Amino acid sequence: MKNSVHAMAIACVFSGLLTLTAYGQFRSPDPYQRDSNAQQEQQGPQIRREAGQQGPGQGQGQGNRVGQGSGARRADDMRGPGGGQKQGGGQKQGGGQGQGGGQGQGGGGSRNPVILALDANRDGELSASEIANAVTSLKALDKNGDGNLSRDEMRPEDGDQGQAAQRQGGQRQGGQPQGGPRQEGKRPAGGPMSTREPRPDSPAAAVPFAGDDPQKMTTLSSAEGFVLVQAGSFEMGDHHDLGGQEHRNDEVPIHTVQISSFHMQVTETTNQQYCDFLNDGLAAKAIELREGQVVQAGTNTVFCDTFESDNASQIALSDQRRFVMRPGKDKHPVVCIRWHGAAAYCNWLSEEEGWDTCYDTQTWQCDFAKIGYRLPSEAEWEYAGRGGLTETYRIFPWGDEPDTRRVNWPNSGDPYETGPYPWTTPVAFYNGTTRTKDEFNWPGSQATYQTADGANGFGLYDMSGNVWEWTGDWYNRDYYADGPAANPMGPMAGTPVQDGNTYRVLRSGSWFNGQWGHGRVSNRNPSYYRGPDDPNHSYYHIGFRPVRSVEGLAVASIVPRVAVRPQPPRQPETVLRPSLLESSGVDLGHGVPGDDEVRADGQTLGLLINDTRAFKGYTLFAPKHNTMVYLIDNEGRVVNRWDTEYEPGQSVHLLENGHLLHCCFTKNGNFTRGGEGGRLEEYDWEGNLVWEFEYSTDKVLSHHDIAPMPNGNVLMLAVEYKSQQECIDAGFDARALRDGHLFPEHIIEVKKTGPKSGEIVWKWHVWDHMVQDFDSTKANYGNVSEHPELIDVHGSQRGIPAFWNHGNSIDYNANLDQIVLSARGFNEIWVIDHSTTTEEAAGPAGDLLWRWGNPVAHKNGKREDRQLFQQHDAQWIPDDCPGAGNMLIFNNGLDRGFSSVIEIKTPVDGKGRYTSFDAPILWEYRADPPTAFYSSEISGAHRLPNGNTLICAGCVGNFLEITPEGEIVWRYANSVVREGILAADGEPGTDHRGHQWNAVFKIHRYAPDYPGLVGKSLTPGQVIEQPIGAPMLPTGDRSERKFGPGGSPGRGAGREQVGEQHRGTGGEQRRPGGEQRRPGGQARGR
Repeated sequence: MKNSVHAMAIACVFSGLLTLTAYGQFRSPDPYQRDSNAQQEQQGPQIRREAGQQGPGQGQGQGNRVGQGSGARRADDMRGPGGGQKQGGGQKQGGGQGQGGGQGQGGGGSRNPVILALDANRDGELSASEIANAVTSLKALDKNGDGNLSRDEMRPEDGDQGQAAQRQGGQRQGGQPQGGPRQEGKRPAGGPMSTREPRPDSPAAAVPFAGDDPQKMTTLSSAEGFVLVQAGSFEMGDHHDLGGQEHRNDEVPIHTVQISSFHMQVTETTNQQYCDFLNDGLAAKAIELREGQVVQAGTNTVFCDTFESDNASQIALSDQRRFVMRPGKDKHPVVCIRWHGAAAYCNWLSEEEGWDTCYDTQTWQCDFAKIGYRLPSEAEWEYAGRGGLTETYRIFPWGDEPDTRRVNWPNSGDPYETGPYPWTTPVAFYNGTTRTKDEFNWPGSQATYQTADGANGFGLYDMSGNVWEWTGDWYNRDYYADGPAANPMGPMAGTPVQDGNTYRVLRSGSWFNGQWGHGRVSNRNPSYYRGPDDPNHSYYHIGFRPVRSVEGLAVASIVPRVAVRPQPPRQPETVLRPSLLESSGVDLGHGVPGDDEVRADGQTLGLLINDTRAFKGYTLFAPKHNTMVYLIDNEGRVVNRWDTEYEPGQSVHLLENGHLLHCCFTKNGNFTRGGEGGRLEEYDWEGNLVWEFEYSTDKVLSHHDIAPMPNGNVLMLAVEYKSQQECIDAGFDARALRDGHLFPEHIIEVKKTGPKSGEIVWKWHVWDHMVQDFDSTKANYGNVSEHPELIDVHGSQRGIPAFWNHGNSIDYNANLDQIVLSARGFNEIWVIDHSTTTEEAAGPAGDLLWRWGNPVAHKNGKREDRQLFQQHDAQWIPDDCPGAGNMLIFNNGLDRGFSSVIEIKTPVDGKGRYTSFDAPILWEYRADPPTAFYSSEISGAHRLPNGNTLICAGCVGNFLEITPEGEIVWRYANSVVREGILAADGEPGTDHRGHQWNAVFKIHRYAPDYPGLVGKSLTPGQVIEQPIGAPMLPTGDRSERKFGPGGSPGRGAGREQVGEQHRGTGGEQRRPGGEQRRPGGQARGR
C-alpha cells in the first residue's frame, strides 16, 4: 500500500509538469520556446470565437485607441476576453465555453493543474487507469531512463510544432529594423502568452479578500499574456528596514491591505507591443512626432522618445512612416516611456479587446469602475510582486537572497551588459533554462548563459530589475499611514519633491544602478529621480506592464483608515546590514579596480594602498553629504579640518594664503537639480569665516565649480533663468523644452570687496553666443555646421532639459588668459577668451575659441566621432607637471558603461589661437577590464609633479593615484557619510541615484612646499575612520582634539610605506557569479 501511494504521488508531481508542457503546446510560458505559438497567432481570433469568447458585437469606444474622440468599432475588432457576449449596455448573455469543454476550466472544481491533468474525463475523480496512463506517458518522455524529466525532455520537439520556422521568421533580415504590419485583431506577442494560474509550487495563497466571490473566481481566466492574481490581504511595506538605508524610509508604516482579484501582464510591455500601439495611433492621427518625441495630437503631452530624440530608445520612425524597432529588440521591454504614454497604451489595449477605457485623455484621471486595462496601483504591484510570499515577507520576489541568475540587475553578468545602453534583457529571459547566443544573438561574447527561474509565485517575470515600471499612483510619502485599507488606488495628490512638482511612483528597479538595482519588492521611487532629475539619462530605464480589474469586481476605493503595525527601531540611515551586504554578490554599478585585494583584511574605508612611489603631499576633500572639509597626509591622517555650516556645492580649494574656499549647497532647489551651490565662503587656516558671497536668487544660482585666479578674484559657474517666451525669441522650438524654461550657463568673475560682499567685474553668457536653424525669422538663424564658434540651441541632440548646458567644471589658464568650461549636456569642453571686457564678451570676441568632444553638437561629425561621455573636471596641466599645457579630463563614460581619464593636446599656437578641432589623445587610463572603473557622475583628476595622476572616483568616494603606466600606488576611501563617520570596515550604502553616501565631488593634492602650507602646522593627528568593528561616530560628536574626529590614533601613524609589492595594482575584482577578472589598470601614451 505504501509503495502504491508513493507511486501515485510521484505520478501526480510529474503529471503537473506534463500539464505545464501540454499547456505550453497551446501557449508556452517561455516566449522564446513557443512551439506552436506561430500557428496559434494565425488562428488566435478563430480559436477565441470557437471557445465562446467572442466579445461585444457593437459599442462606443471612449477614445480612439490613443485617446482622441469616440466612435463605433467594427464588430470583429471588439472581441473581449471575458466569457459570453457583451451587448449594448454590457449585459452578459450566454455563457460561452471555456477551455476544456462546456464547463469552463474546472467548473467549480479543483484548479490544481496536476489534478486537471490526471482527470482525463473531467469527472472530478481520479481512477487507477488515469494514474497509470499518466505514469506510462511520463516514462515515455524519460529518454535517458534516469527517472527524472529534464526541461528538454518535457519540451515538445522543434519539428513537431514548427519552432524552427518561428525562429527563422523572427530573425532580422538584411540588418533592417524589425517591425511591420501585424495581423488585424491580433494581440502582439511579447511575453509568456499562456492563460496562467499561480504556479503549482507557489506558497500558500494570501488571506482571501471577502469582497470577491470564491465561486466566481474559480471560473475566471486571463487574456493571453496575463495571469489572474487572486484576491487576498497582505502587510504592505518594508519588513526588513532597508528603505531607510537609501533615503528616509517612505515604505512604512507596515499596514494591512486588502486587494481584489485582477489580471496582470506576465511580462513588461515589449518594444513590439508598443510599436503596434504607435502605428495604430499614427494611422488614426492620434499622435504626432515632434523632434523625435511622440506626443498626443494637439497637445504637448509626451508619450515617449524615439531614437531620434533619445538614442536609448529602441523605436524609430521609418521612411515608410511606420514605427519600427532596432534589430533584435522586439522582445526587450520598451523604455523611454512617460506615464501618459503608458496610460494611453492601456486605453488602446482596452479598445483592442473590447473593454471600456479607463483613462480620460483630457484629464488623465482613471475611472476604476471601468474594467479596461490600466496601470497597477502601488498596492496591486507590491501584492503581485511578492508572488504569494506573505507568510514570511521577503526582500525580493523569490526570497531574501540576491540572485543575479534570476534577474537583470547592474553587473549581473548577463550577455547584454555591453555595447550601447540600455542593457535590458528580453522579457522572461530568466526562466531557468540555458540561453544561447545562436538563439538570441546577444552582444556579449558568451556562447551560452545559464539562467535561474525568475518568475515569482504568480508566474510574473522581471518583478525586480530589468526596467522600472510605472504605477498609477502619485508619490505621497505619507500615504501608507493615511490611505485606505481596501483596494488603495493611490492618493489624490502627491508630495512635492525638490523641484516643487509631484510625480508618479515607479516600482521594480532596473538594470542600470543601485544596490540590487533598487529592486527590493517594497521599494518606492518617485519618478522625479529616474525621469527629469536623473542626470545619467532620463527615462531610459523606465517601462511598464498593464493590469485589468476582474469583471464585476472593479470598485472605487473606499477609505477606512489603515491598520498600522508598530515599527521596530530603525538602523542608522547609511548603514546596511552586514549579512545582506556579504551575501549580495552585486556591486553598485560603480567601482574601482582591486576591491578584493584591498578588502582582504576586512578594511573597506580609509587608507588602502600607500606605495613609496606615491607623490608626497596633502589631499583636500569635502565629503558630499557632510559639512566638514579635510586635509590629510598620505597616511590618511588629518592635518587640518574645517567645520562649516553647509554641505559642499560642490568644490573646495586651498588658496596660496592657506585659506579654504568652500562652495556651499544652499538648497535653492528650483534650478539645476544637481550640483547646486548658491554661496561661496572663505575660511582661514584656523577655521574662522573671513569672507562670504551669495549668488542665489529666483533668477540666478552659482553651481558646481569655481576657479581661483592669480589676482585674488574668483571665477564662478552659474545659471540664469530664461522663460519659455525668451527661449522662443532665441529660436528654440518650444515643443523641445522638457520643462518649459531653461537655465543656461554664464560665468562671473567676483572681486572681494568686504567680509560679506563682492563685486562682479566680468561676465560671459552662453545666451549671447547661440545659433539655430529652426526659425528663420530670428537674428541668430544660420547654418550650424558653418558656425562652430556658436552654440546650437538644439545641439544637445535630445529633448532639452532645463539644465541645458549642464556645466560642471571651470579652469583658468593665466598664460593664455583663457577659460575652459566642461559642458556635460553637450558632451563637450568649450574654451573662451577672458581678455575681453564684459561688453566685448557679449559679442563675437566672446564666441567659443575652441570646442572638443562631440562634433555632432555642431553638426560637423557623426555619433561615432564622439570622444566625451558626460565628462567632468576639464583642466590644463600646471606648468610644474609633466604634460604642462595639455588638458586632463575625467571621462565619466555614461552611455558606454566605464570611466577613463584622458590627456589631450590642444591645437593652440603661441598666440593662443586654435588651428583645428582635432586634439590627439596623448595618454589614457582605463581599468582592465574597463568596467571595473566606473563613476558615472561627479569625479575628477589632476596631474602631479612626479608624473602620476590623482583621480577621484566621486560616486564611490575613492581616491586613486596612478603611475603613467596605470599602476595604482595610493588609494584612499572616504569614511564620512551624512550621519557621521564609519568604521574602517563599514559600508556607506547608497542614495536614490545609486551614489554611495561617501561620495566626493573632486579632490586636490598640494605639495609640501605649496605656498598655502608654508609656515602652517602640519603635525598629523588621527585617521578619520573609526576602528574596525566600531559603531558609527555621529557627525555631531566632534572630538575635542583639534585634528581627528575619531578613529584609531596609532593605526595611521604605524603604517609602513612599502614598495611595489604592497597592493600595487589593486588585485582582482570580484564579479557577480563568481567570475574573477584581473583588473590591472591600462595606460597608453606618454
